[in-house]
Amino acid sequence: MDNLLNLMILIISFLIFLFRILYYLQILQILEYFNRKYLNHLFRRAKDFIFDDIFLNILIIFTIIIHFNKFNALFFKFSFLFLLTLSLIYNLSIYKKRKNFSKKGLKFTKRLKRVFALNIIFFILIIILIFRRIYLISYLLFLAPFLLILMNILIYPVEKYINDFYFKDAIKKINEIKPFIIGVTGSYGKTSTKYYIYQFLKDKYPVEMTPESYNTAMGITKFIRENLKKDTKIFIVELAENEVGGFKRLLKLIKPNILVITSVGIQHLEEFKNENKIHNEFNFLINYSILNEDVELIVLNGDDDFLDEFKDKKIKKGSIYKKSDLYGEILEEGLKGTKFKLKYDENEILCETEIVGKESIRNIILSSLVSLHFGLNIAELKEKIKILKPFNHRLNVIDNGNVIIVDDAYNSNPIGAKMAIDLISKYENGRRIVITPGFIELGKKEFEENKNLGIYLSKKVDFVFLVGGKRTKPIYDGLLESNFPKENIYIFKNFFEANENLKKFIKQKDLILFENDLPEIYEEIWLTN
Repeated sequence: MDNLLNLMILIISFLIFLFRILYYLQILQILEYFNRKYLNHLFRRAKDFIFDDIFLNILIIFTIIIHFNKFNALFFKFSFLFLLTLSLIYNLSIYKKRKNFSKKGLKFTKRLKRVFALNIIFFILIIILIFRRIYLISYLLFLAPFLLILMNILIYPVEKYINDFYFKDAIKKINEIKPFIIGVTGSYGKTSTKYYIYQFLKDKYPVEMTPESYNTAMGITKFIRENLKKDTKIFIVELAENEVGGFKRLLKLIKPNILVITSVGIQHLEEFKNENKIHNEFNFLINYSILNEDVELIVLNGDDDFLDEFKDKKIKKGSIYKKSDLYGEILEEGLKGTKFKLKYDENEILCETEIVGKESIRNIILSSLVSLHFGLNIAELKEKIKILKPFNHRLNVIDNGNVIIVDDAYNSNPIGAKMAIDLISKYENGRRIVITPGFIELGKKEFEENKNLGIYLSKKVDFVFLVGGKRTKPIYDGLLESNFPKENIYIFKNFFEANENLKKFIKQKDLILFENDLPEIYEEIWLTN
């Protein structure tokens, strides 16, 4: 009987371990296997992984009682098994919820399989050691999130060797193909700008670009090794800026012939800790490009105070607020598109585009400077601008005849959010509804910026749907302090719940702005509550 109970405890414990490890593996994968980021995530949300499974908490207390009182009676083993079973049922229900709501899902890459296998091996070794005191397994179940860090450290030398091999192989391939490289970076706006440049040049040249938001060293490495074609003449690469020293590593792989910097802001303040470190990163990149003979052109946002300080014969600036090398004077803007004058040297042309939002127009202007360098004339630019398409989830306007949806769900920032809110504030045919989880990863400025968002929303919209309890409290406070009607604020645990309620709430001619899409590792917290 004793051995049978031990076996049942072992099987159920393994299943609980499996569910917990798979969830935290997904977080580790989203955070690109950086232990520091993962550990910060755990500590910031300590109560969520400590108290989410109440049965496991009771089990820990029960284990301590058994351990210090030396109880081995069958009664205690049956009780232990009962609590384990409740914990398994709970973890199974949460797993099903996560599976239903999952945006990205767990990707079983080779690296993830190695980390996963190492955790399973460790579990088996622990079981062998404690089989006669099987109740100690509860400690392992509770500490499973931290076990991932240990396994990630143990496997690091292997991963480093593999990554270095892939990295060098990508460098070798780039050196063989020798494409003309356009590097696009910035705190925000880089993906859209990359996409605009691609649309400007693709009909004239064999052009490739990194997909979606592939912008880290290993993401770019993967694309080069697996997808970069040998006949590529121009390679447009998005470069991440969200890590101290990140540009130095990227420049070993990607050596831009043209550098475009869309913005310098606080989007990744959580990683950098202070704005000086952000400025230092961009300062290094710009000065490197100025001194590098292979760099032909540096395109900077002329409206950005930090970037506007740089002067050099290689540098050209684009702007919408002040005169620069390429200046866009916005004449009309609305949900159906934008009209603006494009001024270049002595040239001036009237442009129309379905792209909306002032920041988006500046990104078009920065992309135009690159295109002019490749020989497109100002008249050709006008035609290209007219047929430009927005990138997914970057201020896309969808009018189905009944309601208007403004999709600005990708990675919101304070400046872009204000632009989106300004855009919808002019809508007068129905109610203006905003769904948002607020801003994330802004470090010490996150509370302040979210409260400012609430204040800004209060004067511009009619209803606000907040996604995610405590994280959105600063927005809630900002709304109320600005005398926004309390009855017009709705709070939901996750986007699924918000969307279900929205279906019942909307009326014909309503406008709904989706401002930021809460990353899954944050939204999952509310699913466990």
